[in-house]
Amino acid sequence: MKRFLTSKDQQALPGQETVLIGWTPRVSVALAVQNDKDSIIDQVPAILRHLGPDDELVISDDGSMDGTADLLASLIFKDRRIRWIDGPRRGPVLNLTNALRYCQGEIVFISEPGDVWLDEKISRVLAAFARQPDAMMVQHDVRYTDRNRFAESGTLFDLHKARPGMIRNIFKNPYRLGAIAIRKKFLRIALPIPPEIASSAQWIGLLAEQVGQAVFLDGVLMLTRKDDQGLAKKPLDSLRSWVASRAALVRALRERVKKAKSET
Repeated sequence: MKRFLTSKDQQALPGQETVLIGWTPRVSVALAVQNDKDSIIDQVPAILRHLGPDDELVISDDGSMDGTADLLASLIFKDRRIRWIDGPRRGPVLNLTNALRYCQGEIVFISEPGDVWLDEKISRVLAAFARQPDAMMVQHDVRYTDRNRFAESGTLFDLHKARPGMIRNIFKNPYRLGAIAIRKKFLRIALPIPPEIASSAQWIGLLAEQVGQAVFLDGVLMLTRKDDQGLAKKPLDSLRSWVASRAALVRALRERVKKAKSET
């Protein structure tokens, strides 16, 4: 496990080696759960194997009734890097917001129940932040699998032609929470996530493009089931509801960017 940046990580940054070599920002991982015992029983130990001794995994449990609480209690006993937060019990958007609020690391990764992290996910994402000082968010590519974890053809970036661009990313959402990492300072702008927004990931990604930079990092660094739609996504069952959701997103973005500019 590589948890610091080396000269190899920054080959695209000649002249900045003395700044970046040894950069070891504290990492937080935000995981919002509700009745996800079966998904996180192997996931939590796997995430911890990617973290350094000073990093943390913040888990907001939104009133689970399936034994999740007992599982978390046993995991915390074994590893004090886990912080178990009681969720607000007001839905997945506010539960994710709750987890993010408690994160103390300089770089915050978001995870969703059932995600499988691949090697060098953290080090490659940190290197991307180091290369792009204005980046508020980095999103890497994702390989989809079926329920049995057999890889399917195509990736998130392949399917969505993912790249920066406000207009295209409003109409076609290329963001996925479990593939996103953000700077801690960006949370002061991004939170709270508006409850009327259909996709928390799209909110984070588009807002990052507005107030700084959103980086799309080539390379599959996570596996996830294709039928997992991600936290805080609501079904859009008609063209009318789709248009209404995008209009609400644009309004919320304008208001938040205006507020952010007034506070600087």
